[in-house]
Order: sequence, then structure tokens, then C-alpha cells
Amino acid sequence: MLLYLIFIQPWASKKDNVLNIINEFILLIAFFSSLLMTLHEFSEAAVMAWGWVLIVLVTLSLLITWATIVPEIFEAICGCFKRFFKKEVENKDVAINEPKSRKLKLPKKEQNNNEA
Repeated sequence: MLLYLIFIQPWASKKDNVLNIINEFILLIAFFSSLLMTLHEFSEAAVMAWGWVLIVLVTLSLLITWATIVPEIFEAICGCFKRFFKKEVENKDVAINEPKSRKLKLPKKEQNNNEA
């Protein structure tokens, strides 16, 4: 999978490709270190140390992912607010520029019913 990510680079942005390569590399390190722990007998202290290394690797992967995703989410939310308030301001400008004496135009059937 790591070779696929390096050579094919399936995502459109370079940032996404690099993020996935880093995460896959960390996952590969965690897998091989876990495999090493099952193939050989180590002391309890060594097993505990490797356990902490795995925890640090997973935390590092999460922090890297969050460091790239949180700004994107913040930017998207700010963009939504900007578009919402821009539409709201445009709607107010249109309402202010329209004359107030304009009559409500009803369909012909409703106009005939109202006149009678």
C-alpha cells in the first residue's frame, strides 16, 4: 500500500498524498514492531517500552491528521458563514431597492376570486 501511495499518488492534492504516505508509514512501523514483539520473547520492561512506542506512533499519526484537517474544517465553516451573510446582505439590498408600493401579483384565478 505504501508503494502504491508513493508511486501512483491517487489523490488530487499533494498534501493529501503526503498525509496518507506519512500515516501509512507510521502504520507500517507499528505493524512490524508488533510483529517483532510476537515472534521473540522479550522482558516485560521491553514489552512495556514497545507498547509506549506504539501509543506514541498512533498519537503522532492522529496529531498529524488533525493538524491538517482542523484548519480545513475551520476554513470551510468560515466560507459557509461568509456566503450566508453575503446572501443575506444581498437580499436586504434587493428589498431596500424595490419600491414599497408594488402590489402583490396573484395568478389570474386568484385575482378573479378576490375581485368578486
